[in-house]
Parts: sequence; C-alpha cells; structure tokens
Amino acid sequence: MNIVELDQALKQIAPVLGVSLGKLEDNTTWEINFSKSANETQKQQANDFLKTLNKIDELPKTSLEDRFLALETRIATLERKP
Repeated sequence: MNIVELDQALKQIAPVLGVSLGKLEDNTTWEINFSKSANETQKQQANDFLKTLNKIDELPKTSLEDRFLALETRIATLERKP
C-alpha cells in the first residue's frame, strides 16, 4: 500500500484530513489528522486499521522533466475547456 491508497482507505473509515508518516517502515511514527466531524468510534477504527499495516511503499519518483510535461498537459487540457 502506498500513501495515496492509505489516504483513500482511511477516508472510507473516517473523515480524515490527511496522514503524517514519520518513517515509512515504522507505523509507530504515523499519525492521522482527523476532521472535526470525526467521532471517537471512527477515530478508533481508523487508528486500528493503521496499526495493521507494517510498511508504506514509496511512490515512484518522477523526473523533473516528467513532472513538467504532465503539468503542461494539464494546462493544455484546462485551456481547451469552455
């Protein structure tokens, strides 16, 4: 599981603003940032889920050129929309 998948999974359990990962391989360094609307049961379920994971996979690193090209493509797409 990578950080994007983790974020999506947590948002299925509770209203989550995000998650902070200290070390990808150490779940004791991970912390969930809950929305104010999250109740205690949701918080407990999300924290319990987080404890079942041992490691978060890194996202593949993309080169600066790849990021620039992707951004150009997004801009061109937006410019074509009415």
